[in-house]
Amino acid sequence: MRRLKKTLQSSETKDAASTAAGALKQALGIFSGVAGNLGVPGVQIGVSVLSTLLDLVQKSHANTESINDLAKKVGDLTTAMEECTKIYGQNIPGPMQARLGRLFS
Repeated sequence: MRRLKKTLQSSETKDAASTAAGALKQALGIFSGVAGNLGVPGVQIGVSVLSTLLDLVQKSHANTESINDLAKKVGDLTTAMEECTKIYGQNIPGPMQARLGRLFS
């Protein structure tokens, strides 16, 4: 139960961060249009740089999630292989060998 609660809290935090980032991106877009009319040198380019940095942070976050997902899948595969080896020893069944061949080719 504690694990489920932790997962839900983590998911809620990620959703809140994603919502906040989206709102910030939208606010920067609006401010960028206004900044061009302010007549203050550098404001519009500064807002543009902030918007670009936010995009990079969002992409980096998405990459981190993908890497974590991949690491979990590799861990699951390793566990499956260990269990198969315990059951069959070095005599891994043909269908499993074929699946592994497709995986590593």
